[in-house]
Amino acid sequence: MSTQPGIQPAQQDSYGHPVMALVTAGLGTYTSQRLNTLDQLLQVVVNITALAGTSPTLTVTIQGVDSASGQPFTLLVSAALNAVGITVLQVAPMLAALANLVGAAIVPRVVEIQAVVGGTTPAVTATIGYRTFPLTNPSPINPNVQ
Repeated sequence: MSTQPGIQPAQQDSYGHPVMALVTAGLGTYTSQRLNTLDQLLQVVVNITALAGTSPTLTVTIQGVDSASGQPFTLLVSAALNAVGITVLQVAPMLAALANLVGAAIVPRVVEIQAVVGGTTPAVTATIGYRTFPLTNPSPINPNVQ
């Protein structure tokens, strides 16, 4: 994770998943550390705990990273979030797309999260946790069967 003003160094939640923490983050764009995954379902939980300023917003973008060029590309963009609360974003090929909440796409090997704080003299405090899941689970009857 970068050392941008308003963003804390890399953290992990209690399960060891990466967390991006914005602490009274001002106007700007903040990008997470890159997450390597082999799984196909990505869940991002945005927890806004405080907003200040005039019309503050937080827009979260889930990005894949092209393996050839290393350049990010957009998988899903949230709505401009402007209230305290939790928003869950998901990307997976078997999900039905739902504007600004669910992306029906294959999760690439490398992903990152971008958070954009907008408004007039905004200050946003939020955490953005993300984790991945496999598409298949072992059979509950026989764990050796996929």
